[in-house]
Amino acid sequence: MGRPGKTYGTGWNEERLELLFYAETCSRIRCIPLTRTRTHDAWAWKDEANGTFSVKSCYKMATKELWEGVDMVPNLFCVLPSGFWKSIWHLPLLSRGLEIDENCFLCGSEEEDVYHALVDCSRLKQVWDEARYNFASRFYHSSLIEWMGMEWLKWSEEQRCHFVIALYRIGECRNRRKVSQEASNFNGLWNCVERCWDENVIARALVGNDLKVPSILRWEKPKFPYIKLNVDAAMKENGDGAIGGVLRDWDGLVTGAFISSTPNLDDVVMVGALAVEKGMKVAREAGMKDIIVKCDSRLVVDMLNARYGFLECAIRVQML
Repeated sequence: MGRPGKTYGTGWNEERLELLFYAETCSRIRCIPLTRTRTHDAWAWKDEANGTFSVKSCYKMATKELWEGVDMVPNLFCVLPSGFWKSIWHLPLLSRGLEIDENCFLCGSEEEDVYHALVDCSRLKQVWDEARYNFASRFYHSSLIEWMGMEWLKWSEEQRCHFVIALYRIGECRNRRKVSQEASNFNGLWNCVERCWDENVIARALVGNDLKVPSILRWEKPKFPYIKLNVDAAMKENGDGAIGGVLRDWDGLVTGAFISSTPNLDDVVMVGALAVEKGMKVAREAGMKDIIVKCDSRLVVDMLNARYGFLECAIRVQML
């Protein structure tokens, strides 16, 4: 474009300008001085300092007008001065002797900010790819609030809940790594998210439907031919658990018992469910079929009652 018809490098190629652009655009192009060095013409993207096109910068340009109308800090009684946030980031903390490692301690290759720590880190790519919902739009954003602001209303309530729980779990795992030097293990994260969501659904369904607790609690014999299984579970601060249970018949006689440890699950509800599972295995191995299970975790009780309906033997899971 910067090649004149006859003399090299002295002006714009007028014929080509008029062929490719409108008159107003041609006038603006003529105001651009030509380079003094002999270089080939090249395309440059105006929204990036280096002139390189990217989908992210294109998306920012397309949504710029929308974001101009968004108040990021509503309900303030004053107007933030221009450059307020930038001045915070440019505080001379390093010159005061503070050493701040800004690199991500998981991938070690990029600076860590909120979006990188919870979403954009290369160690988290597989985590977000394995989600039940499609979170691929994260690639077009550079901040968490921007992503949520653009996508939130498009998501269902369940997807929003899964998203928030996942952020919490990822942050919790990263903090344990950074503070306690524990190994970062994101395997099974979405299983934990699903379980948290199930617990929340059950808990909400039980609101206003509280069980009546008798003033005096005592163990009662089951009616013939039932066997009563009482189970309990406990968990240490490090996530290790222990479970135990006792089987007694209609005469109150002990017909079986068990005690066992559990792997590091870091989930008290899951440990309680394992106690029920272990007790059922012991009962089945002893040839028992008609069983009443007593457990002190209401979430475990309600979740198992919903999922044991397919069993041929008579099983009833109740609160203690």
